[in-house]
Amino acid sequence: MSRMASAAAWGLEQWQSMEKYVSCIPKETMDGSFYRAVLAIHNKQFPLAQQLIDNARDLLDSELTSMAGESYQRAYPAMVAVQMLAELEEVIQYELIPQRKRTIQNMWWDRLQGCQRIVEDWQKIIQVRTLVLSPQEDMCTWLKYASLCRKSGRLVSNSFTLNLLFTLLSDVLKKIYIIL
Repeated sequence: MSRMASAAAWGLEQWQSMEKYVSCIPKETMDGSFYRAVLAIHNKQFPLAQQLIDNARDLLDSELTSMAGESYQRAYPAMVAVQMLAELEEVIQYELIPQRKRTIQNMWWDRLQGCQRIVEDWQKIIQVRTLVLSPQEDMCTWLKYASLCRKSGRLVSNSFTLNLLFTLLSDVLKKIYIIL
């Protein structure tokens, strides 16, 4: 339950709650290292975050190796986890090397286009990116995600996402109107 609670707290940006839930996840698990890395990035503790990402990758390695031998379909969830770890590293670069921001954003867009059209996987990947990009800054990705939700019959998620984007767009238009 701590893993699910950690993910929910992260999505709601309730960082103190997330810290409490993450503390209940064993440190020697991939999820424990992953969520601790997210918290470290949020707290701008980049060297610690990198150590936790490396640890999570090591823990995931044996799992991925055994599943890849069985089938692509069984290995796919682990591959999504590998992508999330890579993107956590890129979040650190995004924060530390401002001139790479546009390149990283383009790379994230291209990489997402190669992912299977699975709502849960896209949601996890996009969540990592929210550490540095708001939906307003990544509108194309969020619109594509809303479309995927609609096509997958996830109408509540589709509606929520479109309402979020509409609210953000309305705020921008109001600011422009005030300026003019």
